[in-house]
Amino acid sequence: MDKHDIRRVMYMPELCVIRHDLSAKRKYDQLVKAGKPPKVALTAIMRKLFVVANALLGDQRKWCDNYA
Repeated sequence: MDKHDIRRVMYMPELCVIRHDLSAKRKYDQLVKAGKPPKVALTAIMRKLFVVANALLGDQRKWCDNYA
């Protein structure tokens, strides 16, 4: 699997995260407002998803929404 396949697979989850996770939405809007192209902002959100997923897998935890 190369980087193009990974981008293609992660595109829809990125959009879902931006729509439903307030912190990701804020980060995306912040990047776009700063002048980053939307695709670059999406890639930043994709990286954030990978970092969170890697941390959860490493700790053998499940995702837990924290709205506090």
